[in-house]
Amino acid sequence: ISENSASKPELFPNPTVSGKEVQLNWTNKDMKVVMRDMNGKELLRATGKDSMAIQIPSGTSAGVYWLNVESEDQIVNMKLVIRYSLK
Repeated sequence: ISENSASKPELFPNPTVSGKEVQLNWTNKDMKVVMRDMNGKELLRATGKDSMAIQIPSGTSAGVYWLNVESEDQIVNMKLVIRYSLK
């Protein structure tokens, strides 16, 4: 599969805030997702197919995080930005 023809997952909203859900869509793909902070600490794991809602843990600090999204034939690393939220 060439880089140009390979499908990519879509993540929204991005940026988001702690405690909210983000939507991850990847057509016709079974997904395994791991969210890590910039130090590599695992914050959550999830699995789904095609479209899944991922709950960002409450209390997650504002910053940049990595989502490692793995399918049967691809691995994609995506940045997720958590903004500071005024409550």
